Amino acid sequence: MKTTAQHSGTIGVGARGAWRTLTADAGVAERALALVLLLLALPMLGLLALFVLAADGWPAFYSGERLGRGRRPFTLYKLRTLKRGAEKVVGGGLLGHKQELVIRGGTFLRDTRLDELPQLWNVVCGDMALLGPRPERAEVYRAQCAAIPGYARRFDVRPGLIGVSQLFTPHATDKRYRTLLDNHAIRRGNRLGSGLVVIAFTVWAVAARVAGDRGALRAVHLGALRARTQQG
Repeated sequence: MKTTAQHSGTIGVGARGAWRTLTADAGVAERALALVLLLLALPMLGLLALFVLAADGWPAFYSGERLGRGRRPFTLYKLRTLKRGAEKVVGGGLLGHKQELVIRGGTFLRDTRLDELPQLWNVVCGDMALLGPRPERAEVYRAQCAAIPGYARRFDVRPGLIGVSQLFTPHATDKRYRTLLDNHAIRRGNRLGSGLVVIAFTVWAVAARVAGDRGALRAVHLGALRARTQQG
């Protein structure tokens, strides 16, 4: 006859197995969704690639090493918005006021986040999630990790196509503030309902940026923040 402790151990093992299965199923579903979104986005990606080629020549796409979960490196893809060799100039810092490095039309692509559409392929490959802290270059990690408490916690999860701090703040926002937002989201976990809400607000935010509607953007930020808070 099994003791209470043995029953508890069996239940614990079963629960962990069920959680691993659920997590794996959720990951497969997320990658399948990313593949569907990528296929739907292909016509737009083609037009945007032609736009980049017309603005600054070859190549239309950028690929660079980023750190993922557990600080494992992977290759990230995006539409090129900076001049060739700009990454060496920026180094471990932010683009900041070095706007001369941005190609013609690149600011629009960056502000609307359309340059990040190719990262749907990174989600399909399993290097990234749809929702999570944005992936960082190794140079940025080395420069920021020692200076910002809790910065390394971003490597506990897969980096995301959509980051909470990215949605709420512009590119040049202080890394300390962005880290607070990202760590709050990590503590809450990547819940399906919460993720769908953030994705919906992201679509709204992109549309507002394309239209140049600052009032709508403020509404997006406040609405998304309330939604995240209520689902906590």
